[in-house]
Amino acid sequence: MIDTATGTVIGTIDAPGQPTGDVDADPTGRVVYIVQNASRQVSVLDAVTGVLIAEVSVGYSPHRLAFGPPRTRRTATPHHR
Repeated sequence: MIDTATGTVIGTIDAPGQPTGDVDADPTGRVVYIVQNASRQVSVLDAVTGVLIAEVSVGYSPHRLAFGPPRTRRTATPHHR
C-alpha cells in the first residue's frame, strides 16, 4: 500500500495465489483488482482492510485489466498465445 500524497510505502496486502498480471484500483481507491493468471481469476480486495472480497473466474490466461468509462466496468483480457 502506498500513500499517494507522499509516495511512501505504508503497508502490504497478501494477495491470494501468485499475481502474474495487472493490479489496479477503482476510482475511490477502496477496491483493488489483481489478475491471477494461474488460477484464471481476478481477486478483488478491500484496499483499506486487505480483506479478500471476491475471486472472479474470468477464463483462459487473464493478463491485463481494461476499464470502461466511467471506470465502472472491468474486463480481464487474455494474454496472447
